[in-house]
Amino acid sequence: MARAIFIDDKSFSWTLNELKRRFPDVSQKVLKAGADIVADQMKINLRGILSPEATGELVDAFGISPMQQDKNMDFNVHLGFDGYQTVQYKSYVRQVPFQLIARSFESGAVIGGRYEYSISKTGKKFKLKKKPQNTFEYWREKTPFAAPAVKKKRKQAERAMISVAESEYQKLISESNNHK
Repeated sequence: MARAIFIDDKSFSWTLNELKRRFPDVSQKVLKAGADIVADQMKINLRGILSPEATGELVDAFGISPMQQDKNMDFNVHLGFDGYQTVQYKSYVRQVPFQLIARSFESGAVIGGRYEYSISKTGKKFKLKKKPQNTFEYWREKTPFAAPAVKKKRKQAERAMISVAESEYQKLISESNNHK
């Protein structure tokens, strides 16, 4: 038979109410601790694959987005790139998104690819080639920096997040003891 025990303790109810009230702030601290570790490793990996003559704009554009809460009330943090790289061509200046440049490092960039560009009577369009190529010619080979960083630092980030959560909990418990 099941048995229920009711706790009639004001400090216990105060602790539960405080946990509920502080949850968003604690969640943000915990996520930030894990994101910082992974982001640092990603920057290290990114610097390692860039050529010596690179300006470093790509590394500078990398960062952590502000924490946001989704419709399921989950907190999310995103690591990524913001902005555009300005490239001077012969007749015009073109801006290339840093996200696109980073993706070309992560998964490589192919000359030719599966799509061909054509100009028809209705205008310019991309269409799938009739015979897909089995071998692609890369102008940038795959040099992943994000996936290896996440794999390498995942456990360390989890430990840091647990540590921050436990320290915040211990602060709350000590305040609860003082609240009596």
